[in-house]
This record gives sequence, C-alpha cells and structure tokens, in this order.
Amino acid sequence: MPRPRKLVRGRVVAVYLEEQQVELLRAVADMEGVSVSELVRRVVSEWLEEARVRYGFQFATAEVKLSGSALDAVAEKYLEDVTRALEEVKPLIKEAMQRLPELRRRAEELLERRRQLLQSSNEAMLVRRGGRWVPAREAAREEVAAIDAELSRIREEVSRYYEARRRFFRLVFRRWERVRKEVSSATRARVSQDVALALRWLDRVDPQLRELWRMLRRRG
Repeated sequence: MPRPRKLVRGRVVAVYLEEQQVELLRAVADMEGVSVSELVRRVVSEWLEEARVRYGFQFATAEVKLSGSALDAVAEKYLEDVTRALEEVKPLIKEAMQRLPELRRRAEELLERRRQLLQSSNEAMLVRRGGRWVPAREAAREEVAAIDAELSRIREEVSRYYEARRRFFRLVFRRWERVRKEVSSATRARVSQDVALALRWLDRVDPQLRELWRMLRRRG
C-alpha cells in the first residue's frame, strides 16, 4: 500500500457545499482513488496556480505578495466597490440623521396613546366610531391595532437605517482602510472626506437609533 502523502503545515477550513456538489465530489474521489479532502486540495491548488499567473501572485513563505500591476488591479477593484457602496449608503445615513428625531417623537406619542388605551378602556362605555356607537373596549382594540401597524412601519424604517449603518462599516470603512494607501493622493483625499463625513453623521445617528430601537422593543 502506498504511503499517504505528507501534508505541509496547514489549517482546517469549514466550507459550505450544496448536497449535489458533495455527492459529485465523493463520486469523483472514488474514481480517482483519493479522499474527498485530497481532491478538494488538488482542485484548490490548480485554481490558485491559475490565479497566480492571472493576477501576478508571488508566494513566499506564509505570505502572498502582489506584483505592481496586480496590486493596482486589486486596489482599483476595491476602490470601485468602496465608492459604489458609499454612494448607496451615504444618502441613507443622511436621511436617518434627518428622520430619526421625528420618528422618535411620533413613536413616543403612539406608545403613550397605546398605554392609555390599554389601561383606561371600559366595556360599559359606548363611543362613536365611524358613524356608529361601539363599546369603548372594542374601539380601543381597533385603535391599538392601528397604532401597532404604524409602529411596525417605524420599526421597518429603523431597521433600514441599521442595515445602512452595517453596510457602511462592512463594505466601505473596512475596505477603505485596506486600500486607501494604494490609491492616488487625490483619490485618497476625496474618498477620505466622504468617509469622514459619513462617520460624523453616524456619530449623531447611532445614539438615536439605539434609543428608538429600545423604545420600540419595550412596546406593550
């Protein structure tokens, strides 16, 4: 029996694969007479070799270095991603800064009215609703349902602003930190100014977002 191939230093990586892909890998591994792990390593090695030629990777010890032209290409791609994401989220951050004070006031009004309705409705009383007399408790339930629907819309809007914040840090800020030293000084100054402005807006948005979200979670 041939000795198993000695592996160089590495690490175990968890990868999600579709069930059909797993079955195909097992079938090919059986035909090749190797384990699934060995087959995956072989496929990855072949793909990385193609990438090394295509992008100019230089493998040295544990580092992956880029040649000048490849570095420019990677930086350009990162810059495109950063500027596109910034154009998408920056208007939402500005909108949040303008809308959140109004949303908070409205949420406070709705929550207070909801509390009053739940505490003071009296089944014996009749109130006029839409041209008809109905028990006060029934009218209160209808108004509470309308309040809950509006609070849900406010919560959806707040969630949209939270998502914009998350996308800013994941797709703009972190990527910009990686690539900003590799772009021209003019580009660096322009994008840095936009990123800094968005961060100043977020300094105002974050406390309002957190407080409004806590307020909506305390509903009822």
